[in-house]
Amino acid sequence: MTTAVCTVLRFDENGKVLSEENYTDALTTIGTRMQYIPEVIAPLREDLQPPDFQRLVAALAMIWGIEGYVVLRDICGLSTEEAGDVLRWTARAIVRSARETSGRRRPHITP
Repeated sequence: MTTAVCTVLRFDENGKVLSEENYTDALTTIGTRMQYIPEVIAPLREDLQPPDFQRLVAALAMIWGIEGYVVLRDICGLSTEEAGDVLRWTARAIVRSARETSGRRRPHITP
Protein backbone atom coordinates (compact mmCIF):
# COMPACT_ATOMS: atom_id res chain seq x y z
CA MET A 1 0.00 0.00 0.00
CA THR A 2 1.40 3.40 -0.89
CA THR A 3 2.27 5.95 1.77
CA ALA A 4 -0.34 8.38 0.43
CA VAL A 5 -3.12 5.80 0.66
CA CYS A 6 -1.99 4.69 4.12
CA THR A 7 -1.97 8.30 5.27
CA VAL A 8 -5.47 8.96 3.94
CA LEU A 9 -6.86 5.76 5.44
CA ARG A 10 -5.60 6.69 8.92
CA PHE A 11 -8.91 8.50 9.37
CA ASP A 12 -12.21 6.87 10.27
CA GLU A 13 -15.53 7.72 8.62
CA ASN A 14 -15.98 10.73 10.93
CA GLY A 15 -12.58 12.22 10.09
CA LYS A 16 -11.08 11.17 13.42
CA VAL A 17 -7.47 10.00 13.25
CA LEU A 18 -7.17 6.27 13.96
CA SER A 19 -4.95 5.34 16.88
CA GLU A 20 -1.71 3.58 15.99
CA GLU A 21 -3.16 0.34 17.41
CA ASN A 22 -6.39 0.59 15.39
CA TYR A 23 -4.46 1.55 12.28
CA THR A 24 -2.10 -1.40 12.68
CA ASP A 25 -5.09 -3.71 13.19
CA ALA A 26 -6.65 -2.33 10.00
CA LEU A 27 -3.47 -2.97 8.03
CA THR A 28 -3.25 -6.59 9.20
CA THR A 29 -6.66 -7.26 7.68
CA ILE A 30 -5.54 -6.20 4.20
CA GLY A 31 -5.76 -9.26 2.00
CA THR A 32 -8.03 -11.23 4.31
CA ARG A 33 -10.94 -10.64 1.98
CA MET A 34 -9.47 -13.36 -0.23
CA GLN A 35 -9.87 -15.77 2.69
CA TYR A 36 -13.37 -14.68 3.67
CA ILE A 37 -15.09 -14.24 0.31
CA PRO A 38 -14.86 -17.92 -0.73
CA GLU A 39 -16.25 -18.91 2.68
CA VAL A 40 -19.14 -16.45 2.46
CA ILE A 41 -20.16 -17.48 -1.06
CA ALA A 42 -19.44 -21.20 -0.59
CA PRO A 43 -23.08 -22.18 -1.30
CA LEU A 44 -22.61 -20.82 -4.85
CA ARG A 45 -19.92 -23.44 -5.60
CA GLU A 46 -22.70 -25.86 -6.55
CA ASP A 47 -24.05 -23.41 -9.15
CA LEU A 48 -20.76 -22.39 -10.76
CA GLN A 49 -17.92 -24.01 -12.65
CA PRO A 50 -14.62 -23.74 -10.67
CA PRO A 51 -13.14 -21.03 -12.94
CA ASP A 52 -16.37 -19.06 -12.67
CA PHE A 53 -16.31 -19.35 -8.89
CA GLN A 54 -12.76 -17.93 -8.85
CA ARG A 55 -13.85 -15.11 -11.17
CA LEU A 56 -16.73 -14.33 -8.79
CA VAL A 57 -14.33 -14.21 -5.83
CA ALA A 58 -12.09 -11.78 -7.76
CA ALA A 59 -15.03 -9.60 -8.77
CA LEU A 60 -16.40 -9.42 -5.24
CA ALA A 61 -12.94 -8.55 -3.91
CA MET A 62 -13.24 -5.21 -5.73
CA ILE A 63 -16.21 -4.17 -3.60
CA TRP A 64 -15.47 -6.05 -0.37
CA GLY A 65 -12.98 -3.58 1.13
CA ILE A 66 -12.87 0.11 1.80
CA GLU A 67 -11.80 1.10 -1.70
CA GLY A 68 -15.27 1.04 -3.24
CA TYR A 69 -16.73 2.82 -0.24
CA VAL A 70 -14.11 5.58 -0.48
CA VAL A 71 -14.88 6.10 -4.18
CA LEU A 72 -18.62 6.22 -3.59
CA ARG A 73 -18.34 8.64 -0.66
CA ASP A 74 -15.47 10.89 -1.69
CA ILE A 75 -15.63 10.89 -5.48
CA CYS A 76 -19.32 10.23 -6.14
CA GLY A 77 -20.47 12.25 -3.13
CA LEU A 78 -22.93 9.62 -1.88
CA SER A 79 -24.16 9.44 1.70
CA THR A 80 -23.21 6.48 3.87
CA GLU A 81 -26.62 4.93 3.25
CA GLU A 82 -26.43 5.51 -0.50
CA ALA A 83 -22.91 4.05 -0.70
CA GLY A 84 -24.03 0.93 1.18
CA ASP A 85 -27.02 0.59 -1.14
CA VAL A 86 -24.82 0.84 -4.24
CA LEU A 87 -22.34 -1.72 -2.86
CA ARG A 88 -25.14 -4.18 -2.06
CA TRP A 89 -26.69 -3.62 -5.51
CA THR A 90 -23.30 -4.18 -7.14
CA ALA A 91 -22.73 -7.42 -5.22
CA ARG A 92 -26.14 -8.73 -6.26
CA ALA A 93 -25.48 -7.78 -9.90
CA ILE A 94 -22.10 -9.53 -9.85
CA VAL A 95 -23.55 -12.72 -8.35
CA ARG A 96 -26.47 -12.69 -10.80
CA SER A 97 -24.09 -12.28 -13.72
CA ALA A 98 -21.87 -15.11 -12.47
CA ARG A 99 -24.86 -17.44 -12.29
CA GLU A 100 -26.13 -16.45 -15.73
CA THR A 101 -22.78 -16.83 -17.49
CA SER A 102 -21.26 -19.82 -15.67
CA GLY A 103 -19.78 -22.37 -18.02
CA ARG A 104 -19.18 -20.03 -20.92
CA ARG A 105 -15.63 -20.05 -22.26
CA ARG A 106 -13.34 -17.31 -20.98
CA PRO A 107 -9.76 -16.98 -19.75
CA HIS A 108 -9.02 -18.93 -16.56
CA ILE A 109 -8.36 -16.95 -13.37
CA THR A 110 -6.06 -18.58 -10.82
CA PRO A 111 -6.53 -17.77 -7.15
